Amino acid sequence: MVHANLLGRVSRLFVHIPAVICTAHSVWEGGRWRDWAYRVTDPLSDLTTNVSKAGLSRYVGGRLTAAGKSAWVPNGVDTFRFAPDKAAGEQIRAQMGWKDFVWLAVGNLRAPKDYPNLLRAFVLVATRAPRALLVIAGSGPLRASLESLAAELAIDRSVRFLGAREDVRELLQAVDGYVLSSAWEGTPMALLEACGCGVPVVATRVGGNPDVVEDGVSGFLIDPRNSGALRDAMLKLMALPQGERAAMGIAARKRVESTFSHEKIVDKWENIYEQMMQTSSRTAVSRMLAGERFR
Repeated sequence: MVHANLLGRVSRLFVHIPAVICTAHSVWEGGRWRDWAYRVTDPLSDLTTNVSKAGLSRYVGGRLTAAGKSAWVPNGVDTFRFAPDKAAGEQIRAQMGWKDFVWLAVGNLRAPKDYPNLLRAFVLVATRAPRALLVIAGSGPLRASLESLAAELAIDRSVRFLGAREDVRELLQAVDGYVLSSAWEGTPMALLEACGCGVPVVATRVGGNPDVVEDGVSGFLIDPRNSGALRDAMLKLMALPQGERAAMGIAARKRVESTFSHEKIVDKWENIYEQMMQTSSRTAVSRMLAGERFR
């Protein structure tokens, strides 16, 4: 979190810390004052990582951190827990009474997820496939307004707001596609979990989504805030033969296993800390006191 990053850096002025490593979890973490605070305190940090390549690029390009002391370290997912489980999926579908194509979206009902865009995209989806369902798992302050919008768009019968759920893993086993309509992102855990479970994806091309989803291989990427493009991508995925959708799910699973598994990410962090402890003979505090200015 941004406050922890800043406090961790400033604490070096008062206590000895061999190395300080900070992580940014989004392309944007706030307004100008937060960017300014990152710039001013960057000399107190030995390394700033970002969970997405897009976020890393903005931080370096905006001089929030120096290119030589930044790295991409994405979020990781438990690929043993979030793995395909056909039996669990069939059980959930039977319990829910799902018989046709089901889309799942997971996330807090807040502005970054841009659910109004998703609901508008689903209008034509529901017209073309009247028995298709959009299931949204998550809670948040926008629930009432989103339910009202679904009713206004006359798709309230095709949309299910489930609220906060503890069984997202099981839900992922039961759905046919995962959809992410975010206007901005870091690297969403729910997206990693969906791919780990072998679910083909339609997602916006923001934050770390392109790091996870290979366009045309494990799903489709579209521009944000574009309900027409989102609708077309959803219909395109639905029109694919079952075998092609299954192949996309397999590709999504392989991508997560190769790059985003807990084992891979833990290895990255262990290597970072080992290297830092070996090479940080000159701390950021000493650099600041020696008069080096932030670039």
